[in-house]
Amino acid sequence: MKKIILIIITVVTMLGISACGDKQSNQSTVTDDYRYSSYTYDDNAPQYYMAGSAAASETGYYYIDGAPVINNSNMYIYYYDMIKDMTIPLCSKVDCDHRTDECEAYISQNICVGSKIWYHNERLYMIEKTEEKDILVSYDKTMRDKKEEKTLSINGLSVNKNSKNACITNGKLYYELSGDNSLFICAVSLNSDEQAYVVKEYVSEYNYYERVSLYPIEDKIYVNWLSGVSADKSLYYIEQIDISTDNVSRLCDMNEKYPEISSTIINWNSETYFDKDGNLYFTCVDKDNYMVKKLNVSTGDIKDLYVQELQHEKDYGYVHLKNYDGNYIYIYKGVNLMALSGKPLDEQFKKYDNYIYILNVRFSGEIHFEKKVDESLLGVHIPSMLLQPIVENSVNYGIRNIDWEGRIVLSVYREEEKVCISIKDNGVGMTEERIAQVMQNCISHQEDTGDSNGVGLNNVMERLHLFFDGAEEFVMMSEGPGRGTEVVIRIPYLKM
Repeated sequence: MKKIILIIITVVTMLGISACGDKQSNQSTVTDDYRYSSYTYDDNAPQYYMAGSAAASETGYYYIDGAPVINNSNMYIYYYDMIKDMTIPLCSKVDCDHRTDECEAYISQNICVGSKIWYHNERLYMIEKTEEKDILVSYDKTMRDKKEEKTLSINGLSVNKNSKNACITNGKLYYELSGDNSLFICAVSLNSDEQAYVVKEYVSEYNYYERVSLYPIEDKIYVNWLSGVSADKSLYYIEQIDISTDNVSRLCDMNEKYPEISSTIINWNSETYFDKDGNLYFTCVDKDNYMVKKLNVSTGDIKDLYVQELQHEKDYGYVHLKNYDGNYIYIYKGVNLMALSGKPLDEQFKKYDNYIYILNVRFSGEIHFEKKVDESLLGVHIPSMLLQPIVENSVNYGIRNIDWEGRIVLSVYREEEKVCISIKDNGVGMTEERIAQVMQNCISHQEDTGDSNGVGLNNVMERLHLFFDGAEEFVMMSEGPGRGTEVVIRIPYLKM
């Protein structure tokens, strides 16, 4: 039976759902004790489980994110080395703080259209917009040795910027071009000298709008097509591209097959995901509920995976299906500020919150997440992606195999000029010797759990040291086996 992990976070950082689901490894260079050796990197396989702003390589992944300590809207490209368990910005400047557009890792929207990146043939690819045309460019692993690979513009058209506008699979780039009253799915080989060509044109029959999203899975690409009829009606289709022939076939007309459901569909081109078994996950909303549905495209079977009761007429705009990583579905419920209007502060903090729901099939019981946050610290600068490895360790190594109700508590409080962040679980606990081993990062073999619970923590410590230059503290403690584990991070108090 599927269970839901409920994670409540209102400050610091949302659990990372943008980078990597199943990590990958290079089987020719990595030993058996490498954590991700069970998954072999395949240069031709589509990375459907990766967010568009991330790209898996042989022993790590590249990703685009904001400045380490967020103080502007700039974006930068980073590399996470999964063997060394550390993250580095792709910048060679020794004295660079990686916060300005002078940083070599800085990425603008013209340098990388839509912040989408891919890794293929040991090079990093992205779409660049120039004054004359849109082009596909590549760089070496360090973001240097730039090469212009292909011209993507056809007849002067520009690449569509929507979130699922392009993908690389089996040595080909598929992407969208926008016309005056139509969209074009185009393709170009990365391994030959052939030029870009049109796979299919989508013409607006009703002169309203057309939207198309691409989902590469193994040897096929699923296409979600939305054709606007009017402000109140849209047509929803599922199609499939055969990569070997570029033939496009219609799999499902949602309005014809599921007329009642189709009238409730929302975010057809942004909050939908496919899996390897041909299942589509998509969102709907009626007058009472926000729903995530699962449709098996082959059999036509459809069912609700998640239902969120709407307490306010505009609540659906604050609930989003954020990601599918190959194992989990992530749903984010934000705060409806309209619903807070006129309510006392104490009631606001008690009743309204941010949630992440993780639909999870690996755990037999529920895991409850509780937060205790000093409200005066809501404006404090804290590095992004800091909590995810710690919370993941609590789930995977502290709680996964217990036979009692799992609980994780996040506490944020102040001690003089330090901000303290505590993540405490009620799981299996650790001996002092084990804690010493983890802190010394000397665990290299897999334990009975199948992993090492030192994985990820070294990356956190590296990031803390990078951002706070040794002014931080990282402490792990446990009262012993069966008594849970607590990680405490103390960083300088830096008010926004």
